[in-house]
Amino acid sequence: MNRRACVLLAPAILLAGCANPAPPRPPSLNLPRASTDLSALRQGAHVQLTWTVATYTTDNLLLPGARAASSYRRPHLAHPGALAAEICRQDMVSHPVCLPIARVTVHAGEQAVWDDSLPLSLQTGTPHLIAYKVRVLNAAGRDAGFSAPAFVASGEAPAPMQGLHIRAVRQGAELKWTPSARTVADEEVCITREQVNAAKQSASSENKKPVEMRIAASPDPGGAVDRGATTGSEFRYTAVRMRAVSIGNQRLRILGEPATALSGVLMDTFPPPKPTGLVAISTPPNEHHKAAIDLSWDPVSDEHLAGYFVYRADGNLAPQRIVAETITGTSYHDEAVVLGHTYTYTVTAVDRTGNESQHSAPAEETIE
Repeated sequence: MNRRACVLLAPAILLAGCANPAPPRPPSLNLPRASTDLSALRQGAHVQLTWTVATYTTDNLLLPGARAASSYRRPHLAHPGALAAEICRQDMVSHPVCLPIARVTVHAGEQAVWDDSLPLSLQTGTPHLIAYKVRVLNAAGRDAGFSAPAFVASGEAPAPMQGLHIRAVRQGAELKWTPSARTVADEEVCITREQVNAAKQSASSENKKPVEMRIAASPDPGGAVDRGATTGSEFRYTAVRMRAVSIGNQRLRILGEPATALSGVLMDTFPPPKPTGLVAISTPPNEHHKAAIDLSWDPVSDEHLAGYFVYRADGNLAPQRIVAETITGTSYHDEAVVLGHTYTYTVTAVDRTGNESQHSAPAEETIE
């Protein structure tokens, strides 16, 4: 290569290594994204608001204090970044705008909860809509706007639950409370059962998840039986009156103040009903079989039934149980009898916990 060729190549090499710079990006305003999951629950004179504070700004940058998530984990915080959340409330009948009612400190990426005490004017009268909105402001006091509204209903709340107590009964757990003096259409009592120390129970436990029962309360029955509560476990019950309200296209709930009570460990100490219809029929001996007395009785209806015990008294002697284990049928063939003896039989029912019923009416039979 001659010297002239080298001179011509040098500028080309310099040009190839120099790219055009991208247009500069304006500095971020660090505006937190508006919350998208605001919810509101009316209970008595209070409304609980819950929402998730954004992790990113409107231009997809992490908010100060927030840490990016991997593709398998939700965003979480390295050092919580304090932000301010402004909450507004709008009476959809008397106010054309959403009026600020509070400003609270929140943190990027975390769930926020705030409780609003309703003024007396919103606790009475015909139910109408109340709207809540939230906007999150950065350190400079700037925001990206309010969240979508969450609605509750104004008006009188159901009466508070009072006097809740629980006792074990044969069918499960019996709950009693002071019935409401008011009869309101579409009102229900909502009962939630939750197992205490469920994590320590067997993995096969059927009662780990909270279970909800709803009972019509027009009129208020003042009690209910939870047939799903199993023995040997302790439960926490929460009971609350609830009324559904339809306003426009909104279907809302108003809850009263709840009551909570512990069941204690439910123990099944209740025997099943005693058997009825006991009949004894003797069969004399012959060349084909021994002398015997056949017993039969009516079945006992009990969901916890394990079986039956059979008792026999010979003459004036005390009755003795003549079966080692419970029998599941409703008949018994007794060949341990002697000619000329009179026997008196009774039967009892036994449940799976070992509770035994009273004895049936006796049946007497003589082997001749």
